[in-house]
Amino acid sequence: MQGSFSNYKWIGLSMVVWGVVSVPIFYNILKPIERLPVYQPASVNSELVDTTIVHKINYHKISDFSLTNQNGETVTQKKYDNKIYVADFFFTTCQSICPIMTKNMKDI
Repeated sequence: MQGSFSNYKWIGLSMVVWGVVSVPIFYNILKPIERLPVYQPASVNSELVDTTIVHKINYHKISDFSLTNQNGETVTQKKYDNKIYVADFFFTTCQSICPIMTKNMKDI
């Protein structure tokens, strides 16, 4: 009788160990990969988007650009190859949506 209780104890202990080991493994395997959202022109307030692209639902790409930064250096999209970046072009004298856009960029 003593031997059969010992067998159950080992079976129970091995099940607990298997559960402790397998649950984190299965959790990590089945956990969805978190991805950054891709916002399309149709995903944002239509007042902030050019009317010609407001209803686009395909991936919106920024055209090639060449700008001069505050240090007088030329910046192009090639500087950001294989990097994630946020682009915001605005007019500093704009009185309508520019202050809103600037505030939102500050929050980002």
